[in-house]
Amino acid sequence: MNPSVPGIMVEQPVSRSQLARILNAFIAPRKTFGGLHSNASWWIAWLLLALVSYGFAYAVDRKIGIERISQRNIAKSASIAAKFERMDAKQRAFALRKAVKFTRGMTYAFPVLTLIGPLIVAGILMATFNYGPAVFRGNWYIYDMPTPGTASETVVFGVRRRLTSAERRIRKVKFRVASAIVMYGFMPLAITPLAGIVRLVHGINPQGFEPSNPLPSNPAYFMDPAGHKFLYGLAGGLDIFALWTVVLLGIGFACQSRMKRSTAIMIVLGWYVMLRLMVAGLAALFLL
Repeated sequence: MNPSVPGIMVEQPVSRSQLARILNAFIAPRKTFGGLHSNASWWIAWLLLALVSYGFAYAVDRKIGIERISQRNIAKSASIAAKFERMDAKQRAFALRKAVKFTRGMTYAFPVLTLIGPLIVAGILMATFNYGPAVFRGNWYIYDMPTPGTASETVVFGVRRRLTSAERRIRKVKFRVASAIVMYGFMPLAITPLAGIVRLVHGINPQGFEPSNPLPSNPAYFMDPAGHKFLYGLAGGLDIFALWTVVLLGIGFACQSRMKRSTAIMIVLGWYVMLRLMVAGLAALFLL
């Protein structure tokens, strides 16, 4: 913290190597996120996420079987299950084969999503932190540091006012930096598939194993997936590792934008809550 401006993040000791940044994401996040503006490499973090995701997909395929998972997914939706009941044996077998192919494709494509998904998140959060706070306050201003020797005032869209000391310290986050923040911030999410692999290898009963929620890290683990879809989706959002990730992303963007840490965390949390509401709502609509 800067003693002259309470709550504003300042430069912290940094981790230079990617492996050190991955480790410090769990134990000293400021060291991970400090200095990313000068070295924003993140490919080892992505590779780790992809390998763990692929390993989990392979373990699920071998220990449970994609066909069994497809049958479970069909049984979770009353409308889809009713359609299958109305089919004759030949149609049912054909539809099941299509469902198995789709599930297998989605299962093994998930490592690719560990690249696409974080980059989308990085773009959304970058835009939010660079331009969002001004919109929320109803005042437009430039985040860039004022040029030395000039007045700390700016006129944007006809609004003229003096920048506060906190606003003068806020800086724009570039996309490469935002991508690195998200990749390192997603490290706690690797714990879930990794622990799922361990559980599958050690012979857990596949009948009660839910690949989409393999750990008792959220209330949805103790609920019936075929029950109330909207409540199940909301309960799944209260996941320890997901909320840990939200906090890490807030710390990362606070370090790089020099915004107040609590404000940054609340911004990320706001997006996360909207995402969980959307996912739960879609599940309730299409998995009835």
